[in-house]
Amino acid sequence: MPGVSSIALINAKGMVILYRAYRDDASRSSLELFRSKVTSRSREEKGRAPVTLVEGTTFAHVRRKDLYGVATTCTNFNPTLALQYLYNLFEILAVYLGKDFGESEVKNHFTLVYELLDETIDYGIPQNCSPDLLQLYILNGTYSNKLVTTQQQSQLTDQITGKTEWRRAGISYRQNEIYIDLLESVNAIIGVDGTLLRSDVQGEVKIRCFLSGMPECKLSLNDRLLLEKEKREMEHSLPASDMLESKGGRPKHLAPGSVEIEDISFHRCVRLGKFDSDRSVVFVPPDGVFELLRYRISDNVNLPFRVLIVADQTKTKVSYNVRIAATFPPAVSAQSIVIKIPCPLNTAKVTTNASLGKAKFEPAEQAIVWKVRLISGGSEMFFNGKAELSHQTQEKAWSRPPLTMTFKVNTFTSSGLYVRNIRVIESSGYVPGRFVRYITKAGSYQVRF
Repeated sequence: MPGVSSIALINAKGMVILYRAYRDDASRSSLELFRSKVTSRSREEKGRAPVTLVEGTTFAHVRRKDLYGVATTCTNFNPTLALQYLYNLFEILAVYLGKDFGESEVKNHFTLVYELLDETIDYGIPQNCSPDLLQLYILNGTYSNKLVTTQQQSQLTDQITGKTEWRRAGISYRQNEIYIDLLESVNAIIGVDGTLLRSDVQGEVKIRCFLSGMPECKLSLNDRLLLEKEKREMEHSLPASDMLESKGGRPKHLAPGSVEIEDISFHRCVRLGKFDSDRSVVFVPPDGVFELLRYRISDNVNLPFRVLIVADQTKTKVSYNVRIAATFPPAVSAQSIVIKIPCPLNTAKVTTNASLGKAKFEPAEQAIVWKVRLISGGSEMFFNGKAELSHQTQEKAWSRPPLTMTFKVNTFTSSGLYVRNIRVIESSGYVPGRFVRYITKAGSYQVRF
């Protein structure tokens, strides 16, 4: 079976700090080719692909600060698997050596790093790369005098080699609870005439799991493909008269809105076969906090704020009029709103007047910074101001950078995605507490003027 021939850690100068060979088809001297082709490149050339083929040897590399993680192979090995392993290796080293580890930390913990390499890869094939599981039997410079029973050894072996290596057996809580956070970052570019030029939502579902035993969870979202599948099943099982409402012709069982999810990626605990077959997210959750999935949505994005800005410029001043309307429901409120209105470089004095919050000129940012602590949905706020300009010996046209916004809106999603249901099934039959929270924040929110 094709696999990685060797793993190496190399510093920015091209010196090999650590090397572990798993196969005989690539020697340590082949890393000299990597040094000459990759680490010695000029800055302009460093944006090339992370996979390089040099004289029959394939180098897959990942850089973290001044360290290169390099995987070499002479076989037809999957390069994405090698890159994923290198990313996981750096995450594991960050857990053991600290988030800001570097060359000196690796040199001071050679034995530990070699032990981690031997546990995470076998004959060039990546194995267990879970930091939580590795910490159960690879200690970071500490000694435990507790005797390990035969039962504990058996449980550890089952966990390492079993189907759910991310969750150990025997977890117990007095109160079983699961918290689901649906977090979205909305990006938008609005043109000078108010038209929407681009918008999308980057989202993630984070879970805090405090469940006993080995539970199986099923998460249902208002995914368009899932709702269409349920609609087809209902059409085959129910009479037509029972399927439709009296007005509008909408199927009774469907939610008011459905969302088409794009570019979705999952935590390894999710059963991908179930998702491919019926679009259900079924998983055995790790204990504690983890990211279940990431997604992107670009259709029918509901922008939380509608912004209109007019800036009249003369040789001596720039007059601003800004109107911002909150488009989310009145029961929802936005917090920590910051609007940055750019000013010309030769701004000498600024006067401001805001209907809500406070606004003042920040010379360091060359912008008027308008801060609003809280605003309810359906309401509006206004700003008008004037920037007086100093005389310039050589007049330059102002590029007019866009107005930018940052904000946080609770119990609201710009994509319209929401959790329909979360089911938890465990052999003991307990009923856990289930909590869902929605938060939308600004990503790149720009308004041109």
